[in-house]
Amino acid sequence: MKAGLLARLKRLVTNKKWLVVPPVALALVVAGLFLPVREVSIDPQGRLSLETKVTLSIGSGVAYASPDTLYVDDDYNGATPGWGVDYFATTTAAIGAASDGDTILVAAGTYSENVTIDTIGVILHAVTKHEAVIKGTVVITADSVIVDGFSIKDFSQIPTPDWSGVYIPSGTDVKVVNNLIDGTGIDPVANLTVGIQTLYGATAEATLKGNIIRNVRLGIYNQGASLLVIGNTIENASHCGIGIDTNLGTEIYGNTISNSGSLGIEVFQENVVAIFNNITDNADFGVWSSGPQVDATTLQQVQQIGFSILRYIPYCPWLDRNILRFFYILQNSDRVT
Repeated sequence: MKAGLLARLKRLVTNKKWLVVPPVALALVVAGLFLPVREVSIDPQGRLSLETKVTLSIGSGVAYASPDTLYVDDDYNGATPGWGVDYFATTTAAIGAASDGDTILVAAGTYSENVTIDTIGVILHAVTKHEAVIKGTVVITADSVIVDGFSIKDFSQIPTPDWSGVYIPSGTDVKVVNNLIDGTGIDPVANLTVGIQTLYGATAEATLKGNIIRNVRLGIYNQGASLLVIGNTIENASHCGIGIDTNLGTEIYGNTISNSGSLGIEVFQENVVAIFNNITDNADFGVWSSGPQVDATTLQQVQQIGFSILRYIPYCPWLDRNILRFFYILQNSDRVT
């Protein structure tokens, strides 16, 4: 029987469980933050769609359906009431005890561990945004997983040869939101570091929203997912802010990409939409393609959203038998207010 089911049975038969009211849960009840909702989804414009079940809304303002709640704090130990049942010192231990659809609330602290989420519908949520620090890599392999509000640093070499902050080799309806992912100080330097990446040739599906990604080689690298990338900030990527090497469909809306060593967005395959982005101060090109057409901003959409267009940029995607091929693509530039 799965560890999470055993933990639930333990809760039902242990009277002490019902006498222990976690302070954070009590505060949430008093604050009236439990809302009736069935399901959470994020549409292409970044709006949350809410429908009917008991849910919990904290921290970043995202509401979550929660059949059961587990708690993680690096100060918990064997003397903590509920230890090993619904109170844990590591996120890995909590995930091991979780059942499908459970919420794991992680307190501020430092968690030096690689975290693999392989249980369907698990919500891993930092109680205080960016103050729960994961030193390692977060790997997501299950459907409907949410990772929200963490600081992720000191990535591990996952998958070899890369060092990744978040790695999504499989899973659908995955959401990675509101995280701070920073590759500073990783050895070897930023040559092989990626903020968020998918597995080459896979068929995952994910939304990446509201993340801050800094000091890596590639901010987001999509090799195997249908991906919605919305409202992220990517800074100081030594190669490019967002790279696409899959034709499953990548939609890139409303992101800020700045100070890349080479490119804002790099495209190798079809089915890429990149509009309403603020792409500035990159060494070479705002958007570069090896040949596939990119659906970039149209004039009408620019007027509606309020971006200025500096120019069409001639660029050279490759040299083939000494024949120089020029392509033209629209560069999204500074926002006009």
